[in-house]
Amino acid sequence: MNWLDGAYGTEMAVLALIALLAASLAVSAIAWWRMRRSAAELVRLQQDLAVFAEASTRVADTLDQVLRDSGKLSEARATGASRRYLLAQAREALEQGEALNLVAARLRLSRDEVQLLRLASSAAAAA
Repeated sequence: MNWLDGAYGTEMAVLALIALLAASLAVSAIAWWRMRRSAAELVRLQQDLAVFAEASTRVADTLDQVLRDSGKLSEARATGASRRYLLAQAREALEQGEALNLVAARLRLSRDEVQLLRLASSAAAAA
């Protein structure tokens, strides 16, 4: 005789199916909650990166201005702008739809700067 025979077996099969569905729903709910939490964390990190980049650019501009006013900054350095300023220009060009490789070539960005811009643009696209 099979254990699924009779009323007892049918009840056990139904209970097992209900338990399986409940477990599936619980796993789905946990996965959904973690995904939302990760998305919120990603948005927060993007905002922090934007604030840091903006503050860094302003500090570099202020330092360039102070050095320029004191005469300790050469004219070539003063007209060439700082690397952070170039990154800000590159970020603006990317936001306007220009291709990353064209921006990098035009502004003569280093490999690390290109990688930073690629990460920032992919994070912005994900948001």
